[in-house]
Amino acid sequence: MDHQMILILLAIALILFALEMLRPDIIGMCVMIILILTNTVDINEGFSGFSNPAVITVIAMFILTAGLERTGVGDLLGNVMLKAGGSNPALLTITVMATVGILSSFMNNIGATVVMLTPIYSICKKINYSPSKLLIPLSFGSLMGGLTTLIGTPPNLLVSMALEDAGFEGFKMFDFLPTGLAVMATGILYMTFIGRHLIPNRKSTTDYTQTYNLEDYMTEVIIPPGSSIANVELQNAKTLQNINLIIISIHRKENGAETVITPNKNTVLKTGDRLLVEGNLEKLFKVIETKDLIIHIKTKINDDQLTGKGMRLAEVVPSPQSSILGQTIRQANIKNKYGVLALALKKREKQLNYKYVDLPLEVGDVMLVQGTPSSLNDIAKIQTF
Repeated sequence: MDHQMILILLAIALILFALEMLRPDIIGMCVMIILILTNTVDINEGFSGFSNPAVITVIAMFILTAGLERTGVGDLLGNVMLKAGGSNPALLTITVMATVGILSSFMNNIGATVVMLTPIYSICKKINYSPSKLLIPLSFGSLMGGLTTLIGTPPNLLVSMALEDAGFEGFKMFDFLPTGLAVMATGILYMTFIGRHLIPNRKSTTDYTQTYNLEDYMTEVIIPPGSSIANVELQNAKTLQNINLIIISIHRKENGAETVITPNKNTVLKTGDRLLVEGNLEKLFKVIETKDLIIHIKTKINDDQLTGKGMRLAEVVPSPQSSILGQTIRQANIKNKYGVLALALKKREKQLNYKYVDLPLEVGDVMLVQGTPSSLNDIAKIQTF
């Protein structure tokens, strides 16, 4: 009966793992608790895994991974790989697989891959290369690198412990090295000369407007005749200040031609101006009732409206050494210091609404910014991002 229950429980756990309905750690803990409550295992056996050297070693490797990520080691490795591989696809493939293979020899495979993800995207962007051509070699390299040492992958540790429990001598740190290196070298050669040609060349189709849900707090308004903010400098437009609207661009028709103006505090607003604004739309709708602004409902916000006229969109991430960490976007004065306008903020994969400008920046935050190509290139060269 116990065997049947364990098989059923295992099947349920595998289904939940596959469906990703719950976090894996929660599923594992639930399985353990059920086994204890049903007396399938006693309480000592149930919790004995937390003192298992393999479990502690894996936890330590995750801590090491977090340290490498926070201290910017990934960025340093990215620069080294770019210098070694240049723009040669074959050399880059070898460099990426060898680098992640060495990392995964002494840390968790997943952790090694995570550390390398951002540098890989940065390299691909700099040399205009498809990320898919390096991400699959990255994945394979981390798996094969884990085969070279005792701690490179948890199964190696478990096999060594099983030997010790049976009364035999366990494996030493580099007992796996000869076989692991042979497998890894073969894998690198295959991927360099054959495998990379079989990988599809996937181009980015990122739609930032949809990704960041900009339509939820960004819209266009028109200054109608008789508006109190017509012929007023932007810094003195109290109607806009009262609801903390951010003016991203001004579309103005003059002499039959439309021009796009990047506003500053001294820009004079005129009747008929179409403003691309960002902020609390609920407050904006209340202002609409005063007739100072009219919603331009014909236009749906998209990436095309945020680009063009020399403007571009990009995602930037504060570096672990950045001086702006702990400051809000407003406090960091990003627009004046770096020449870009922060349009949205993503924290731990969660898109935030208009209140993002008042939230402290943390390691791992992603900002969507708008700026000229030169200003975006300048950001890429400094240590802050």
